[in-house]
Amino acid sequence: EPVIQRLVDKHYQALVSESMAWIPAELDNGWFDYGTSHPHVGYRKDPLGVVHLRGLAKRSDDQNLKPAFVLGLGYRPEADLVFVVACDGDTPCEVSIQSNGKVEFQVPAWRWVSLDGISFHAQ
Repeated sequence: EPVIQRLVDKHYQALVSESMAWIPAELDNGWFDYGTSHPHVGYRKDPLGVVHLRGLAKRSDDQNLKPAFVLGLGYRPEADLVFVVACDGDTPCEVSIQSNGKVEFQVPAWRWVSLDGISFHAQ
């Protein structure tokens, strides 16, 4: 029985690793990755259909153009979502994820925003 369990665990880990590769976000509208000391902005979906976001993004100017990036098909929520997240400054910021895949940040000018810890079920 321990041999069977090890085989199941090995195959499960291979499945999870392959299916959960990070997809780099194509940042746009003045947003870019914070830097090499932080994970690049990206997303992935686990075997249970939960999408996870990660990374640190910052604005290159004081324009609040939208969206910062768009999630691929199969990685979008069923309804619009809003998350309160950590950002550069004294007040929290918002990340809005729309059912059409648009991801928007409500962040003061020239600031960074963290996507770490954002998770939701894909449609």
